[in-house]
Amino acid sequence: MFPLMNGSPLARRLTIAAGAALAAATFAAPADAAFTSGKCLGDAMQGRGASFAASAHNQVFIPGFSSVFCGAVGSAPTISYDSQGSGSGRRVVGARTNGAPEGNNTDGSKSRNQVPRYGMSEEPLSATDQANVNKGTDAVGDEGVIRTIPIALGSVAIVVNLPDGCTIAKQADGAALTVGQQGQLSDPGTANTRRLQITRTQLEQIFNGGTEIDTWGELVAWINDGNDTPAEASDARCASFPLVRIRRLDDGGTTFVFKDYLGQVNPGRGWLGAFNTPDTRTWPNHTRTVAFDYNNDGDTTDAVGTDPATTTGTGPCAAQFAPFTENAQFTRPDSTPVLGGTCTEASVPLLQTTQVTAAAGGNGNDDLVNKVNDFDGSIGYGDLSTARQQRAFAFERQANATDDKYWVKLQAKNLTSYVDPQSNAAGFVGGTSLKGSSCNTAQLRNLPQGADPTVADWSQASGVDSTPTAYGLCSLTYALAFDDYSTPYSTQGDQGAEERKARSVRDYMEWMTLGGQNGLLGFDYAPLSPALQEIANAAAKQIGWAKAGGNNGGSTPPVVVTPPAVVTPPANNTPAPAAPSNVFTTGTPKSNKGSATLTLQVPGAGVVSIVAKATVGKKKNSQIASAASSPKAGGPVAFTIKPSKAAAKELTKKKKLKVTLEITFTPTGGQASTKTVTVTLKPAPVKKKKK
Repeated sequence: MFPLMNGSPLARRLTIAAGAALAAATFAAPADAAFTSGKCLGDAMQGRGASFAASAHNQVFIPGFSSVFCGAVGSAPTISYDSQGSGSGRRVVGARTNGAPEGNNTDGSKSRNQVPRYGMSEEPLSATDQANVNKGTDAVGDEGVIRTIPIALGSVAIVVNLPDGCTIAKQADGAALTVGQQGQLSDPGTANTRRLQITRTQLEQIFNGGTEIDTWGELVAWINDGNDTPAEASDARCASFPLVRIRRLDDGGTTFVFKDYLGQVNPGRGWLGAFNTPDTRTWPNHTRTVAFDYNNDGDTTDAVGTDPATTTGTGPCAAQFAPFTENAQFTRPDSTPVLGGTCTEASVPLLQTTQVTAAAGGNGNDDLVNKVNDFDGSIGYGDLSTARQQRAFAFERQANATDDKYWVKLQAKNLTSYVDPQSNAAGFVGGTSLKGSSCNTAQLRNLPQGADPTVADWSQASGVDSTPTAYGLCSLTYALAFDDYSTPYSTQGDQGAEERKARSVRDYMEWMTLGGQNGLLGFDYAPLSPALQEIANAAAKQIGWAKAGGNNGGSTPPVVVTPPAVVTPPANNTPAPAAPSNVFTTGTPKSNKGSATLTLQVPGAGVVSIVAKATVGKKKNSQIASAASSPKAGGPVAFTIKPSKAAAKELTKKKKLKVTLEITFTPTGGQASTKTVTVTLKPAPVKKKKK
């Protein structure tokens, strides 16, 4: 046990060290004075944009904002997030593009009439977009300064749905796979864990949609029906099954990151040139088709389905082919015409085979992942958090040998190793608690420099292909928020409400860039590096209202920070060491005779510090104890929490004392994470004197 002694020397040393860590940045006074609304007393506020960030907002940032950041205040504004894609996130702050649900803003007329007050995107604003966002409409008086604020790191996972009735785990005659064939599986000897591995070139060729790889047999030559009888028509059908690429219908930030990666693999294809013009919805070979013998009778012209409302005819279309029925009339046996139509082998390829296929609804990674889940023989891409959570963890590797839906290992830049999008080697297994993005080791390049990077041009920043051995598909997700909200929305009728919304933006951004970082690993993201977190949090604290004067705001000088250096991979291709885990768990603190006990589980060596706070007399959040422990290895760390003399008096007087414990674990060589728990202390029972 490690007792918490009030004002211990170790606790004081930790406080000094924390202050020294921030000495590299010069911060202007926060813009609090410019608000008439206090912390967490703003109005309800909505953000919109990247589906990549949906889980981060809805499962990490928003719950923690209410319970932790605003917990001491006792009230919190309602924060909501609408994941409509990165293009939408850029439009809500004024980018001049066309798309749903904002509509066509190419003339700037809709730049300041959107409901959300901040956007999210993985594709940074271009220099032109940034200028237009700052400009607002063409009218004078609604100009602003947009900040691009890094919020989190995440992986783009490649998800597959192998053709039903087909296997890649053995030869057609049941013989063991050759060494070369085993090399295409990440775990060839374990039926419950083996998965497909894809090379960089294969992935680029698949999404080009050309003739290089457009069937499953071209990707996996020995694919077969698995009945141990070779040279059957069913084996040939598995080999010729179309390999269908699924893409986003909307202008998506995940698509931008994916094309950035494909452009690194094949710079001559024009992935961020011709196929990013006018936006990410442009794809090569988007009308190309391939005929396919769906009923395996030797030709490609037969009807393969009929009206789903009946059981007559040739039988209903398979579920994955249902969209084809929307383009023809079908006449039921009773001569009643209905919208639908017979699916034929000739018509299916015209609508949905190797051509680029729109996800249902088209807006977001969730729609795309659902589409891959529903469409036999398809391949797609989406953020790791969505890939794990959609459809009851459909793309985790399930515990059976026939599971054909999972995310794959992707060939690294060094061409010799294959890497998973998740940080833990076993994190792809169904039901695991080992979550987190492998992008925690990504070395970002082309980050903007200068006194305040968040108002600079981020359009060249990238996390793809960062090192020779790292997972190649990594990205930052950014918040787009105005430095001063009083001018961009000056034409809105209720300026008091606008000021309160701006206060909520400021508070929420401050939470996301500091305390909110601690929960990201549990939902398959990675927190910002300490240097980026410092920049992001400093920028969040600069968000204000009427900063140029008025509302007692005065002028707020720009924040001056030290931007992270541009990292060049070592010449010997030595991989960057993996960051040590800072994920720890807390048990439930137990009150016991005027004190409390608490046991933590830490993943490795480091420092655990605890600060205990309570209301003592008229002093709220008064520190009543603090200390630390330095475990040498992972395992349990136990504490006994004893209140100070003043707190003990308060406990005796009021018979109970609610104590907040701020627990910070800093792994050796890693970054700190903090959790907060509460415990209500009760006094020790008074012993009765014997007569």
